[in-house]
Amino acid sequence: MMFAMTAIPLVGLVGAAIDYSNAYRVKERLQTAVDSAALAVARDGADMSDAEIEELANKFFKAHFDPVDIGNVGEIQVSRNDATVELKVVGTVPTWLLPVIGVNQLSFGAETAVLTDNVTAEIALVLDNSGSMSGSKISSLRTAARKLVDTLYGPSEVNPNLSFSLVPFSSAVNVGTQYKNASWIDGQGLSPLHSLEFSVPSNRFALYDRITNVSWPGCVETRSYPMDVNDTAPSVGNPETLFVPYFAPDEPDSGSYWNNYLSDATGSSDKSVRQKNVAKYAPGSFAQASALGSSYGRGPAFLCNSQPIMALTNNKTAVKAAIDSMEALGGTNITEGLVWGWRTLSPGEPFTQGLPYNEVSNRKVMILLTDGSNDWSDQSNHNKSYYAPYGYITHGRLGITSGTKSQIVAKMNERLQEACTNVRNQNIRLYTITFGSLDATTKDLMRNCATAPSLYFHAPSTSEIEATFEAIASDINNMRIVR
Repeated sequence: MMFAMTAIPLVGLVGAAIDYSNAYRVKERLQTAVDSAALAVARDGADMSDAEIEELANKFFKAHFDPVDIGNVGEIQVSRNDATVELKVVGTVPTWLLPVIGVNQLSFGAETAVLTDNVTAEIALVLDNSGSMSGSKISSLRTAARKLVDTLYGPSEVNPNLSFSLVPFSSAVNVGTQYKNASWIDGQGLSPLHSLEFSVPSNRFALYDRITNVSWPGCVETRSYPMDVNDTAPSVGNPETLFVPYFAPDEPDSGSYWNNYLSDATGSSDKSVRQKNVAKYAPGSFAQASALGSSYGRGPAFLCNSQPIMALTNNKTAVKAAIDSMEALGGTNITEGLVWGWRTLSPGEPFTQGLPYNEVSNRKVMILLTDGSNDWSDQSNHNKSYYAPYGYITHGRLGITSGTKSQIVAKMNERLQEACTNVRNQNIRLYTITFGSLDATTKDLMRNCATAPSLYFHAPSTSEIEATFEAIASDINNMRIVR
């Protein structure tokens, strides 16, 4: 008798767990189908009547929902206003065990709202082009990035609602030589960074002009902190906000220096004096290759290896051509890639193609990929490092004047963390990807850099990178969903 008294409640409890679990699974399938129908309406229904939109929504819903285990599902109810389309559907699922306590079915519903087709998206691809990306890595990255572009564009060659920028980065970022006379480039030697490496006030463009076999390749220095991690508008009225052309100085005639490309033109035994001597940049000078070879950039172009930035464009062919031109060489400076990706999305200079941040129907997106940690090595000479966009470590532009490689990289990581926070604060949807075998510190940095942990991806090999980009493309498409 006791067993009989307890059996029915016990069956009811077990039945509730099983039947509610089944109902939840069905509800998930229902929600996915409703979302798919809503995205179809948002994409194709801009010029349709209400009746046509409802027909389209139900067509897509039925194509994406298998009514197995469903007792009843109604028609999708569609309503819209100037900005959104809302879809709702309700249904019931029969129970298996709950009928013992008188519950024969469970009710549930799904609803969603999407922005209509006036929504726009600006997407910055910020992709590591350092030397470790050579071979199959850069090849598979090109393929994956092209497929992402094709997926988001569809068959159209030009989409007025979708723009891409591309920022290939290595040790430095190349803004493009076409901007040499832009107002945001310091062509007059106004910034103190122009003369930091020389014995007398100098203009780096003038020094380039004296060297016969090298011209400015398009790379720029980092700005002074905190402008190296933010989007402060460049202004001639404040020279430190301007972007200074990258110029790696000739280092002393000694085997302990990587970038000795001119004769020192002085008998001084002081290595600093020999390095800063401007007289050696005589008109007609010829820059020799660095100790690492000319592929690392000859003379003052040392470590300016990456392809130029492509500003926002809605032309699919141009985007894919820029992706195909990427080459792998040089070191890794993730922060420079990130902040220049941000600057391509910004509505202000240096690139002005981006819509205002407060444009309600516009989405700003960045995809940041690296296959390695930040990289800047110490050197056993008076510079304490090789030349990079932060200059030499001795000048303290990274917050320290000497240190081991691990100490230098730790400081670079601090700047990266700050830059990530600044980007997220502008409501830019930031996806991050680590590619290949990386240390735990870099993985954590990139995970924490993303807008949310779910927007961080790790692709351990070339076989996973394409699937990673496909997942991101799918998530970007779903940005139309607002509820």
